[in-house]
This record gives sequence, structure tokens and C-alpha cells, in this order.
Amino acid sequence: MTNVIVSGAKGKMGSLICSLIEKTDGLNLAASYDPNFTNKKDGISSNTNLPESDLIIDFCPSDSILDNCKYWIENYKNIIVGSSGLLEDDRNNLSNFLAEDQLLWIIPNFSIGAVLQKKWAIEASKYYQNVWIEERHHSDKQDTPSGTSYDLALSLDNMSSSELQKKPEPLESEDNQILDFETIIVNDIEIRSYRDNKYLAEQQVCIDSPYEFFLMDHSSYSREVFTDGVELAIKNYSKLSGLCVGLDLVMD
Repeated sequence: MTNVIVSGAKGKMGSLICSLIEKTDGLNLAASYDPNFTNKKDGISSNTNLPESDLIIDFCPSDSILDNCKYWIENYKNIIVGSSGLLEDDRNNLSNFLAEDQLLWIIPNFSIGAVLQKKWAIEASKYYQNVWIEERHHSDKQDTPSGTSYDLALSLDNMSSSELQKKPEPLESEDNQILDFETIIVNDIEIRSYRDNKYLAEQQVCIDSPYEFFLMDHSSYSREVFTDGVELAIKNYSKLSGLCVGLDLVMD
């Protein structure tokens, strides 16, 4: 039996994963943790009251994840991070505090399709130099860019957005108004981030050359799409140690 604590359990993803664990054989929900819980029947609101556990899975807001990870590393052996918000420097700094047999596994996206999109984009980087990323999420996701896009940009070392031949036009709302977006450069790659409730989670990877242009487009329509990846991570976390990034580590 694997005992699991879910952090961020009051959120949409956290509550979904709590339900998944409760109905999965071989897993035990040791605790639901969220500082926003006000009723003890819902879960635990203070991390100092948490029990021992084999595994922490954290889906807290992005502005809390760094402090959470510091606490988990001090008190638990295995941590899976589903939250965005950890930059490359944060990851490297946290790795310095890991014991030899500890695991901090950062998974930017639990969707199998999104992981395959990353894999295929890395394959394309062997043949193309120009890339541009567009990500679209619901309005409740405040951080930009998404952890998925940030991780992808860091993975495409041989590509940049400096010589793009073509970019998709800005997106419009249902009343034909140009949607606000933010542009961020990560690893010399341009990421355009939209936040609007017409989206759940979408990412478009645009690759071009002087003679062709093609897209890899991934869209998630329900948070249920992430449950297969979470199950895969729980089944395989014991095979890993140290600082690890990406669900693709157990998808070969």
C-alpha cells in the first residue's frame, strides 16, 4: 500500500487527484492538505499536522510551490510537483538540499498527449532551427508562461525564434476583439501566453523554415486527461531519485 498526501487538495486538480487515489487499489490517501481548508472534515490546513507518507503530490498555486518544496524536502522522501512556478534556478537550488535517496520529480504536464508533443518537438529540433510556442489557459491560471511551455522551451536547445518566417495571427474573443496576451522569451524561444475562460489547456508549437510551416497542436478539454499520467507517475516514482523533470522519464 502506497500512502499519498495531496497538497493543494482544495483546488480543481488537487481534488481530482484525491478522488483518483481513493478509488485506486494499492493507494491510500494519507491526507488532503490545503491551507485554505476551514473545515477539518475537508482536510488538513496546517502542514505541521500532516502524517508520515510515502509520497507527496503537490498541486498548490504557483506562488506557494517553492516554499512548499523546501518544507517537503525537509520532512518527506518522495515529492512529485504538478504545480508550475519553479524556474530553472529554483530547481537547481532545491536539488542541492536533496539527500542521495530523495526524489523531487517536477512534472510540467501529466497529459500523455502533451508529453508526446514535447517528444516530437525535440525530434523536430534535429532538422529545424525556428520555433515559436503559443499556450492558452483558463483565466484562473495567473502565471505565465505555463510550466509546460517553459519546460519545452528549455528542452529545445538548438532552436530559437530569431529568424521566424511566419507567426500565427493574434487570437480573437467571441465578439471579435483581440485577446490580451503576454510574450515571454525563454532560452531564446518566444512564448505567447493567453488567459481566457474559453480555454482549459492548449499548446501550439509552430515550426518553420523558408520553405514550409507546420504546427503541433495539443488541446485538453477536461482535467480528467491528466489522471492517466498521475497514475503512471505514482506507479513509477520509486524507480527515480534526485531532481527529475518530466513524465517522459517513465514513458520510453
